[in-house]
Amino acid sequence: MIKRYLLSIALVLSFGIAALSPALPVGATAISQTCIDNPDALICKGTNDENAVKNLIGTIVDLLLFGIGALSVVMIIFSGIRYSTSMGDANNITKAKNSLMYAVIGLVVALLAYPAVHWLIGVLIKD
Repeated sequence: MIKRYLLSIALVLSFGIAALSPALPVGATAISQTCIDNPDALICKGTNDENAVKNLIGTIVDLLLFGIGALSVVMIIFSGIRYSTSMGDANNITKAKNSLMYAVIGLVVALLAYPAVHWLIGVLIKD
């Protein structure tokens, strides 16, 4: 049953990323063409190939971390419901506590990974 929920959440997130993908710049050529057409555009100020790659990687990482955070919150809610409906069964209570613990750990890792990844991107791709 949990596998079905996780699969449906992953499917919804993948469709969401696919829906957002046309809005994401694909390499420096999309940004360059925008800058040729409208040089006063905000995206054109200080853009080069490294900034385009940095922005693309940052956007992809942000979307993935958002998905992980959203999945963790859904699992926290699901664990709470599972705990509430366990009706005193020790096995179900243990499963609910374990899934809650793993969901909270996943949320903390996602929150800590956000600044670490952006710092690493900044170090690897200098402005």
